[in-house]
Amino acid sequence: MVEPKRQMTDDPVVQRIVEILGERGITEKELIQRLGMSRGTFTAWKYGRVKSYQAHLNEIADILDVSPNMLLRGTDDEVNVETLSESEIRLIKAYRAMDNEGQRHMLDTARYIVKAGKNN
Repeated sequence: MVEPKRQMTDDPVVQRIVEILGERGITEKELIQRLGMSRGTFTAWKYGRVKSYQAHLNEIADILDVSPNMLLRGTDDEVNVETLSESEIRLIKAYRAMDNEGQRHMLDTARYIVKAGKNN
């Protein structure tokens, strides 16, 4: 007898984590390793058996390069769409036109530039 496929949790935080993993090209295995946890723990989050991910939100946000608020609410308070400049809007449009590899490259480049600026 074939066991029915389990349904992923409807917890929006877990759904965002899984979605952002895909967007960033980070595997579940990589996240698990970086958090130093077991596959079973992640599976328990993914299928809604436990919510222990809450204790790791800041670390998960760092790994995914998003704010904890993005994971919790799906929005980042740091960005106000109404105050974006024309250059910022063009940059967003260019990013959205890229495939996943191009987006990852653009984000990696931006992180490098920001990090280099902080070190000067």
